[in-house]
Amino acid sequence: MKIRTSYIVIIIGFSLLVSVAGYFYWLTSNAPYSQATLHATITEDQVRLIKQHIAQAKTKDQLLISLHTIPWIETVQIEQLAHSRISIRLTTRQLLGRFENGMVLMSNGVISKVSELTRFTILPIIHSSLADATVISEHLVRLKSELQPIGLQVEKYKTIIDSVREITFTNGASVIIHDDYFQKSISRFIYVYSKHQQIFSSNKILLFDTRYDYGIAVAPSKGNQIW
Repeated sequence: MKIRTSYIVIIIGFSLLVSVAGYFYWLTSNAPYSQATLHATITEDQVRLIKQHIAQAKTKDQLLISLHTIPWIETVQIEQLAHSRISIRLTTRQLLGRFENGMVLMSNGVISKVSELTRFTILPIIHSSLADATVISEHLVRLKSELQPIGLQVEKYKTIIDSVREITFTNGASVIIHDDYFQKSISRFIYVYSKHQQIFSSNKILLFDTRYDYGIAVAPSKGNQIW
């Protein structure tokens, strides 16, 4: 018996995602479900893991509990189509960054070593305590959303001292932000960056410090003048 799967491959940034909407025919004749339709936007490695869980489950309830043990799955809906056919709809947590010890930070502050998620994904490196996971996840979600319109991506997230973060972008520039004024500081940084994007994108600015009541302190890169 063959396994037949229909894939639609979508490349977004550095992540290879596979939108799966096909039938999987199991090779094991004693599996309770001979056909399963999976609706999700996930990688091929994730698909293989889900197939293992389906093959091992004896009932729909067992499968539901089993899938909820996978840390990157946020919600699961299973519909019994026939005696041996099911439909599964999944939503997944967002991958935000990777700690130095290899642990992956996901949305809602969830931390897990999930190597099957990172095969096709380049994540920001996080230099910080695992205890700060909830705060860091909130920061990275906001940064990803608000920096996208100006073409910046986070490469590194570092805790300098308590509540003070240095965020380095893929273009080499960095910004220093305090937790207490995070949203205000990001908004101010984006405003200044947007107004002077030509200067900033030419790598003349090495560091932005937003820990001031008004304005932003900037440090030029070596051998450059800002204006």
